[in-house]
Amino acid sequence: MELGAGFHPEFTGRQNIYLNAALLGLSREEIREREKDIIDFAELREFIDRPVKTYSSGMYVRLAFSIATTVDPDILIVDEALSVGDQHFQKKCVDRMMGFRERGKTIAFCSHSMYHVNELCENVIWLDRGTIRRAGGARSVISAYEEWCRNREKASEAEQPQTHPDQAPVWIETVKIVDRHGQRIESLSDGGDLQVIMNLKADKKLKIHIGAGFRNHAGDNLFGVTTKGEGFPPLEIDENRTISMSFPNLALLYGKYTVFCVLLDETGMHVYDLKISKEFGMKGAREAYGLINMEHIWNL
Repeated sequence: MELGAGFHPEFTGRQNIYLNAALLGLSREEIREREKDIIDFAELREFIDRPVKTYSSGMYVRLAFSIATTVDPDILIVDEALSVGDQHFQKKCVDRMMGFRERGKTIAFCSHSMYHVNELCENVIWLDRGTIRRAGGARSVISAYEEWCRNREKASEAEQPQTHPDQAPVWIETVKIVDRHGQRIESLSDGGDLQVIMNLKADKKLKIHIGAGFRNHAGDNLFGVTTKGEGFPPLEIDENRTISMSFPNLALLYGKYTVFCVLLDETGMHVYDLKISKEFGMKGAREAYGLINMEHIWNL
């Protein structure tokens, strides 16, 4: 049953606990025994007696997930529940689902978050418009899906010539990501070298600053730097110019990333143009968490 199915918008959160849990097969006495655990897990104690129609989408899903999992089903079907809510609550959801798995429960988890799919699932089915594209072990299916995504994006990504930004005297024509040998990159191994090549065009002679950095698949900025911030004088450009920037021993975790490139005026305050590269993947054998892959040594 879909999370929150049966919720009545005019009922309070507490009333919806009894309504929804009853639909899931619990008696009134069983619901009363679980009521405190449901409210505590959802972290909605001060809002539990307010109508559900006043809840945010995150509050709604927190209550629905708490009810569905506190019922302790043998089969749990979760559809994109982790896409709503803050990181703290997402971790609680993952921890609870991991507990279900450890107790031998069956979890059917639907998501576009490859990280969560990889962490929670042993077997994966990739569906495309209702058709099974691939089924098998989690890592192999995820790799195939990510490769398909990269191939689909090739035609429209920033390696193709860009249109002239309106009224901008200088713009980024193309952005390319290559390895140390100048070959275009679709995926890179942990610790590999990456080079960003920007082809710039200008309508007139002027001075500019340049910036570049990395974003993850969710769009979070992981790193960024500008020539002005690093103390370089403004760069003079006239018509065409190619700029490159190298990142040796790239310290990124397993996942998908883009490079953003930006052109600034000589003060570093005004943005002339910003372009995002095509997405590339990082491959790493080691399992780690966070945003970057830091060098480390265990002393056990």
